[in-house]
Amino acid sequence: MLTRNLYARVAIPIVAVIAAALVAVTLTGMAYKRHVVTQVAFERARSLSAITRDSIEHMMRVDHDADADLRPLFERLATNPDISAARILSPQGEVLHTTRPLEIGRRLPVHLQQRNQTGDAMGEEGATPRPIVHTVQPMRTRAECRSCHKSAGPVIGFLDVDLNVGQPLAGLEAWRTMTTVLGVFLLVTVVTLVSVILKAIVVSPIHRLLAAMKRVQTGDLTVRVASEGTAEIHALGDGFNAMVGKLREAARAEEESRQVKMERVEQLAAVGELAAGLAHEIKNPLSGVQAALEVLAGELPLDDENRPILQESAAALARIDFVVRDLLRYARPKAPVLAPADVNQIVHDALIFTQAQAARQSMELTTALAPALPAVVADADMIRQVLLNLIINALHAAGQRAGGRVEISTDARDGAVLCRVRDNGPGVPMRDAETIFRPFVTTKAQGTGLGLAISRRLVELHDGRLWLENPGEPGASFAVSLPVAHSQDVPRAAA
Repeated sequence: MLTRNLYARVAIPIVAVIAAALVAVTLTGMAYKRHVVTQVAFERARSLSAITRDSIEHMMRVDHDADADLRPLFERLATNPDISAARILSPQGEVLHTTRPLEIGRRLPVHLQQRNQTGDAMGEEGATPRPIVHTVQPMRTRAECRSCHKSAGPVIGFLDVDLNVGQPLAGLEAWRTMTTVLGVFLLVTVVTLVSVILKAIVVSPIHRLLAAMKRVQTGDLTVRVASEGTAEIHALGDGFNAMVGKLREAARAEEESRQVKMERVEQLAAVGELAAGLAHEIKNPLSGVQAALEVLAGELPLDDENRPILQESAAALARIDFVVRDLLRYARPKAPVLAPADVNQIVHDALIFTQAQAARQSMELTTALAPALPAVVADADMIRQVLLNLIINALHAAGQRAGGRVEISTDARDGAVLCRVRDNGPGVPMRDAETIFRPFVTTKAQGTGLGLAISRRLVELHDGRLWLENPGEPGASFAVSLPVAHSQDVPRAAA
């Protein structure tokens, strides 16, 4: 395909231009040479006709019986290979003397008419057409002619000479044949040279470049192409080598990053398994100790000085139990039960649990929900837990200043439903944009630092995303994106 297109776009136009130039030059040369040959033939015919006329007029002036002398003259003219015919015509076109005896007495008025209309002319004659130049010269009456031609007018006759120009024109045809053959040879030579040069400096380097590209497509990033050919091909080869080098560096960096991520995932998995095991082992004894402290505190008198100590210990154990439960939810989240869900309804359910807290803090909690949102495939309880955590975090952040405000909005975009929770608090610094989603990272005075990590994990179980939209800006805006449910989607339980 490359060779055909390249030759079609380069070689064919070159050949067409050269062929057109050769044809134009050949036709122009032929026309000019034919014009020159014709003009020379006319000049020769006129000169020969004038010389013959002057000889005849001289014989007629010096010899009153010139007829006897004209016959040998016409016989000599008949032997001239260049003269096809020579005649003396009367003013009415009757043949008086001729190199063709059979024409004597015939009338050829067409020759005189042709002379009167166009002058000298070129034409063909005979069964096998031969090119001739036809000239007619008038023989005018002079003073010494009156004795023999008393009643003649100003012209006593015409000398009609047909000159054979077949030989010069045959040479012209030979020249045209030779020019055509030479042009065809030159055209074939140019086509061959163009093809060879094009193949050497363009087609072959491009084929090598294409072969190298196919190797790159198969994953071989060690390939290089030799920089050869024209300056443009050389630059293309250098650019290809540079591009492959960058791809090689990017692949190496990606592989190193993948190895680091795999090691980190393995470490986190090991830590998660360890944390889950420890949390499971701690949870049951911890619940028993907490229950025992609560029983002991309940049995002591109200004024006993040990009662507050036991109650504070039980509260501390309750906080530890809360942390252990969060750790278990992060390390071993339960599988979501997926079904078509309305995100707007999930937002309404989450607001029921947070409106009282907003009212206690004198904060404004508003919504901007898009109507007729498409359904998503989700576990409504898990997504409600995510939104509750984001709204509570937003209330804490906005509560740091007077006039705190939190807005929850929904929208559909690019095959997903988007839910935003935005506050007018101080925002999240750029350096903390990703670290806040790591376990045990928190900016609160109290908290486990597992809320955002658990929320992102739950959203990812739904093939969705949770991210901070505006790091470094005042008023944090967290976005949750969930894919839209399609008719072919079947509710399934995630592993």
